[in-house]
Amino acid sequence: MQKMETQKKSDRSGIFQQLNATQLSIGLLLIVVITYGFYTLSRDLAQGLEDDLRTAFDQQNLTVVDIASSRVGFHIDNDVAENVRLLGQFPAMQRQELGNGTRDMEKVNTFAAPRVDGFVLFAPNGDFFTSYPESMRHLYQGNHADQDFFKSARDTASLHFSDWIHEGNNLKMRVSSPVYNRIIDKNFPPPTNELSGVIMAQIDFDRTIASELGRLQANGLMHWIVDEDSGEVLYHSVLPRLLAANSVDSDKTTLAKSLLRAFSSTVLAPGIHRTTINGKGFTVATARSKVGPHSITVNLAYDDSAVSGLVHEKTNRIYLLGLAFLLVVIIGAIVTLRQMAKRQSLVSEKDHLARELALEEEKKKLSEQVFQLQKMESLGELAAGTAHELNNALSGPMGMLSMLQMKPDMAMEKRMGMLGKAVSGMEQARSIVEGLLRFSKSERNEKLLDDPNEDIRFVLNMYKTELDHHGIRLQQHLDPEIPKIYAAHRQIQQIVLNLVANARYVLDQNGILTVSSEQQRRGGVDGVLISVRDNGPGIDMDTQKRIFEPFFSTKPTGEGTGLGLSICYGIIQEHHGMLEVDSEPGDGAEFRIWLPVMQRAAA
Repeated sequence: MQKMETQKKSDRSGIFQQLNATQLSIGLLLIVVITYGFYTLSRDLAQGLEDDLRTAFDQQNLTVVDIASSRVGFHIDNDVAENVRLLGQFPAMQRQELGNGTRDMEKVNTFAAPRVDGFVLFAPNGDFFTSYPESMRHLYQGNHADQDFFKSARDTASLHFSDWIHEGNNLKMRVSSPVYNRIIDKNFPPPTNELSGVIMAQIDFDRTIASELGRLQANGLMHWIVDEDSGEVLYHSVLPRLLAANSVDSDKTTLAKSLLRAFSSTVLAPGIHRTTINGKGFTVATARSKVGPHSITVNLAYDDSAVSGLVHEKTNRIYLLGLAFLLVVIIGAIVTLRQMAKRQSLVSEKDHLARELALEEEKKKLSEQVFQLQKMESLGELAAGTAHELNNALSGPMGMLSMLQMKPDMAMEKRMGMLGKAVSGMEQARSIVEGLLRFSKSERNEKLLDDPNEDIRFVLNMYKTELDHHGIRLQQHLDPEIPKIYAAHRQIQQIVLNLVANARYVLDQNGILTVSSEQQRRGGVDGVLISVRDNGPGIDMDTQKRIFEPFFSTKPTGEGTGLGLSICYGIIQEHHGMLEVDSEPGDGAEFRIWLPVMQRAAA
């Protein structure tokens, strides 16, 4: 036994004895080469992963900044400037009616808030006339005929955007528009087309930024806005307002000031920019926007180490395993395959992210276009009934005016009575036209707290003649005690109109359409339930399962897009509510809209 063990040891030693120095050197060199090969491969792989991940991250943040910057200019131009222009066309402004003008400014302020401090109306000579809110009176008392905003609106007859105005620690801008007397007032004098005054809104730039750039804080370290013409830093999410980019104190060492100092020599062009501070890499994504005539750049800064830290952590472990040939071969092969798969996954994720962003934008545009198209289609269905109501409203005034024309010597008291009735009829006609214009107007739906019963009544009043024309009986059961809800009420009106129009489509003559509202609590949340029920043919279970799918329609080809209920469902989801259908074949159908009183988004 001992002899056999000795022989085995001798055999093992013989294996190494048979290898000469050259062979051992080649073997060791091979081990070193393979180890170095795995080291190099792992290093290149890590670098590739970092590059791919950084590119995807950069593109995502660049898209976020671009969308956010567009919203800043969009809301100032549309929610503020457009409302100032329209406000200048209101009859109360053209007549210089103090009470009505203040009420008009209060109504328009609900659309522009929280982006404006308020509105001010000036007389043709530049004197202060009225304001909303009243607290702005002390800021604009006196004559302002020599102010740029007044002179430009008066002389050019167009909207005027002022330069940036520093008011304490806040940044402001003024938007003004002329007001001309172009209407016939109650005493029927001809329009003069003379300047009736100037309407001006004061924009709070900080509040506009706070409402539009909130998401940027979650995507990066900080963000700031620069005026392209002057290089002035208009807004910074971390630092107090700086009057100029070159006023940064070089002795300060905070990250925010270091980043701002690194890019203070020039206004950044749209795209991706990189810098190094104290040996640490940072990236800035930049997008350009317009605020009236002013060009601005929005910049978002983020830390490069947040992108590459995970990859560094994993690849460093691979480097430590290169000390032994066998471990390098086995573990290196496994890790290489895993890293290759992960790299492919990151590339796929990057491509998927790019496609998702593009599809999301296309989906948003398509939804807005289809939603607007449905509004116009619904408006067409309303046209016949509304024309009848408009004809009734105008018949009275036309008759009164014809009689006054035929009897010029009519007694003054009787003449004034008939004129009053004629004016009332024309006011009713104007109310109908304003309702149609407000309904069909394509502008962004802002959320506010209001009574949902008013949305229902608006739709039913506009659609009642259409229902009567088809012999459909309308029943309303609206709870007067339901609470107000925080919602985009124009969208709620469109959803109710869509459901009512769908019910009208399936109902025969003598059909019954029932619309109701009530309070309902779901999941511990107070809400409002709106029900639209018909006694039509009903909906089978298979159709109910697909009824909210995009492009699914029960109408014949060419009569429906299949997007109406899908868009309605999406809007209700955005309001954190529910859209449900309950039906049995032959027993009619009921669509229920449940909306919370106060949504999470409003908190």
